Formats: sequence, structure tokens, C-alpha cells
Amino acid sequence: MKKIILAAAIAMGFTKGVSAQSYPELVHGDLTFYYDNDQLHRYGYGFYNEGTSSSLNAYMSSYYGLSFFTENKLRLKVLQNGNVGIGTSNPKSKLSIVKGNLGTYTDGLQNSLLYLNNGSEEDGSIVIKSHNGAKDRVIGAMKFQSSPDYGNYSQASIKAISGIYGQANTLAFFTAKNNIDKNGEEAMRIEGKIVKIGNKKTTSTNYRLSVEGTIISKEVIVDIDEFPDYVFEKNYDLPTLMEVKKYIKQNGHLRNIPSAKEVKLNGVKIAELNKALVEKVEELTLYTIQQEEKISEQKELNKQLQLKVEELEKDKKRLEDLEKRLTILENKNK
Repeated sequence: MKKIILAAAIAMGFTKGVSAQSYPELVHGDLTFYYDNDQLHRYGYGFYNEGTSSSLNAYMSSYYGLSFFTENKLRLKVLQNGNVGIGTSNPKSKLSIVKGNLGTYTDGLQNSLLYLNNGSEEDGSIVIKSHNGAKDRVIGAMKFQSSPDYGNYSQASIKAISGIYGQANTLAFFTAKNNIDKNGEEAMRIEGKIVKIGNKKTTSTNYRLSVEGTIISKEVIVDIDEFPDYVFEKNYDLPTLMEVKKYIKQNGHLRNIPSAKEVKLNGVKIAELNKALVEKVEELTLYTIQQEEKISEQKELNKQLQLKVEELEKDKKRLEDLEKRLTILENKNK
């Protein structure tokens, strides 16, 4: 057993502020435990050798916990179970940090690693600062690892990356491809106000949101400044169907609708395309109304013609009756 160099065990007041003289057995080492084959005092502090090293290690021990005060206020608390609290006397997480005077008796989440409580103050920041101003350098990162065994692990991470002139303008999100992928591949990044999902080399920097792949959604709301109800206004210049036919023959597509070549080259702007499609639907509605009016007029005309035909049929029958009578009279006079 290694010898404790200094068993100084000046009992530190513990939770009730008592002096070492009140507990002489603590100084004499009657309450001890073993750590790395060294016998240490359960209550007190001192120095010991760890392993085969000749360097001294300082220790402080209290079986039921440790409390640290400044200005007569509790600043740090170590519970018997190893939970550490800063600004709280009863940390439930491995490390609970409470700012202000709003700490509760249950500061932390049971079995969690870290708990932060900013109280009523506005900024509860966690600051990671880097002084490397080079572009595309990792300023700081949060890494999450999962290990399938004792030798391998996969990692997902969120990295803050410096932009041009070293400003902190990029957040990149990485996910693992398999259970031994230690670096992961970039799934999404935010550069200033631009969001890229997918491969950063193939996504575009010309748009606020760029996605490499297909998007599925139950609903998309597109903000449009002007909707084509102007089609129904009296002064709207509705082209005739013959004009539409002529335009299609000359251009190969409808007016105000992009051509296949334009779509292939520049893609489609959903707002503008929806506006143009609604314009065409409203124009078709006007054409349909016009056709319906013409059909109604034709029906009325046909009705009038039918009445005239019926009158003519009646006149014809009357003429035929007169002709028969005349024939009968002529035969009688012979």
C-alpha cells in the first residue's frame, strides 16, 4: 500500500462548520477508504500518489457531499451521488447550472448529463470562442457518439464554421452513414440566410433554400403579390381563340407560360407559374361563358326557327285542305 504523503485531514467544517478538534478521529484517520490502493480520509483533505507516479495529487473528501461558499453564499455543491450543482443545492443532473435566484429543489432532469437554467434573464448563452480567422475552419462543435461495441462508434455533429474574413456565419449538420462512421457526411448547412439541404457542392447559393432531392409536403403556402383576377375586369384584353391559335403556332406554347426550353434551363418559379396557370383557367372560364352564351343564343334562334317551321307546316296543311276543296268543287261543276 502506498503511503499517504500528507494526511492533513484538517476537517473542513463539513455541512455544519465544525472544527477539526470536534472530530479528532477524523484527523487520526479512523474513518478512511481506499482509492487506487491508497488509504484516504473519508472526511478531510490531503495528498496522495496515484498509480506509479511520484507526483502528488491533492484530494478533498466528504462522505455526504461538499459545499463551496463565497460571500456567505453557496456557489457550488457536490452531492453524495456525484451530481454537481452550480447555483443550486440539489442538482438532479450530473451537472446542473442555475443562474439567478430561480433555482428549484429539483434542478435538473433525473439521470441527465447537463441541465442549464437561465432563470428570468434574457441571454442564457453557451459561448465557444475561436481566434482562428481562416475561412472554412471549425470554430466549435457539438458531437454525439453512439458505440455498437468497445472499439467502434458513429458520430453525428453540429459544427460552427468560419466564413470569409473569419465571421461565424455557418452551421453545418453531419449524420453518420453507418454505425462505424466517425466523421459523418454533411446533411444540411446554414450559411448566413441561405439554407442548403444535401450535398453542399451541388446545392445552389442563389436561393434562400436549396434542396438536393425531392420534397414532400401536405401543404405549401406561396405568397403572391398579385393574383390574376384582373382577367375578369372589363378592360382586360382577352385574346380571341383565333389569336390563341396563331400564338401557339408561332411560339409552341401558351402566352405567359414558359416554354419547355426555358423550364429546362432555368427551372420553374412556383408563384409565377401558379399565377399564369390561374390566368389561363380564368381565360378558359371566360371562353366557356362566351361559348355558353352563343349556345344559348343558338338555342333561342333554333326555337324561333322551330316555331316558324311549325307555322309553315300549319300553313301548308291549310293550303292542302283548300286545294282538296277546290278539287271537289271543280269535279261537281263538271
